[in-house]
Amino acid sequence: MTATKRVGMVEVALRAGVSVATVSHVVNGSRSVRPETKQKVSQAMSDLGYVRNGTARQLKLGRSNTVGAIVLDMSNPYFTELARGIEDRLNQDNGTLILTSSDEDADRESQLLDLLAEQGVRGIVITPSRGSTVQMRHLRRLGLPVVVMASDQLGLDLPTVGLDDVAGGRLALGHLVERGHRIIGFINDSHDLPHCAARSRGALEAVAATDGQVQLVEVLIEEHGSAGGERAMQKLLTQQPRVTAAFCYNDITALGAMRAVRKASLTVPDDVAVLGYDDVYFAAELTVPLSSVRQPNRQMGWAAADILMNPPPQTPHLVFQPELIIREST
Repeated sequence: MTATKRVGMVEVALRAGVSVATVSHVVNGSRSVRPETKQKVSQAMSDLGYVRNGTARQLKLGRSNTVGAIVLDMSNPYFTELARGIEDRLNQDNGTLILTSSDEDADRESQLLDLLAEQGVRGIVITPSRGSTVQMRHLRRLGLPVVVMASDQLGLDLPTVGLDDVAGGRLALGHLVERGHRIIGFINDSHDLPHCAARSRGALEAVAATDGQVQLVEVLIEEHGSAGGERAMQKLLTQQPRVTAAFCYNDITALGAMRAVRKASLTVPDDVAVLGYDDVYFAAELTVPLSSVRQPNRQMGWAAADILMNPPPQTPHLVFQPELIIREST
């Protein structure tokens, strides 16, 4: 199939019977144009199918209004809500978002960082996987701004926006302890992920405060998504049949954990209470509404994008606070 030639300002100017400069003023709003002339130019653009060349305009201005984002798992609603917050901020400056997923693969993450840099983005928001911090430092040296979605600064001289996940872990376990649970499961991902390690640390702090009255049994997922949560919960129930509550490192995992409880002919919360993390949109809509540690996803995404669009003089490290949302599952 033969590619269609892109219509430029010259063709629009010839169709409208005006100068190229006049077309440019109409397209970019750089100078007032008489209404009748503007109408002729607009009609010519419509007739010819003219689309403004954003890349050329960015080169002329010397900057881009496009921001790249690399998240761990695009299928997780938490990252969808985070991206929406980024878009909300970019919309204020007519900016655009390129959203990608690393799938928690450091090699893929590194490739995406290079790809976004080649696209000439204004900056990158990244939820880091296991490693690839060297690549982020390299981009910083090249002058490409990077904002890391993490409460831990990870030894990087880069802006960070994150949640106090240690406090979140304490909130979760503290709630389950207050509800009288003494053998509690913790379904977590790898401690190589900073947010998972921090949630584990907070959970252990809450357990330590009980002076040995509470036992925490941690099980690491072997795959992501609700299927991973289901299998981890099955493993937990086999290893420790007396468990009466489970804290899951995210809501998708909690969804699978609740399914495993039902398949074991047990009920939530009477036999096993289940607590999630993130408080994504579906948490309140489940048959047994899910208790969860809420992250202000959109606000965090908005803050990260704002750092890129309006860089502060000092390297910012913003830490948001979690909120415990109690529903029927606990």
